[in-house]
Amino acid sequence: MAYALEWDYDATLVNVPIILISGAGGGDDWVVTGEQLENIYSDIANNKIMVRRNDTPHGEVLYSEDGYVTAWFMWQLQNDQSAAKASVGDDAEILTNPLYQDQKIEMQN
Repeated sequence: MAYALEWDYDATLVNVPIILISGAGGGDDWVVTGEQLENIYSDIANNKIMVRRNDTPHGEVLYSEDGYVTAWFMWQLQNDQSAAKASVGDDAEILTNPLYQDQKIEMQN
């Protein structure tokens, strides 16, 4: 899709922690397919999280992710270790949340 829109980007150049979120099963999975998100995730070297929100159209992802996005920024920008627990470690909450699928985390200390 980025190619069709002439968006020139190279995910291998991402060198800051990143959280990738997309919808799954919301009827417009073609906007960012699971395969496309997986490819972007694979291209990023490390310090990355990937999740897909079940039964959520692409346009609604922005409105359904407030808690995890807020926790991510609190951790990344304020070093809030309590907020980090939502998305870091083997027992990160986001890994077992049934509202999501295809969760992956790769963080280096």
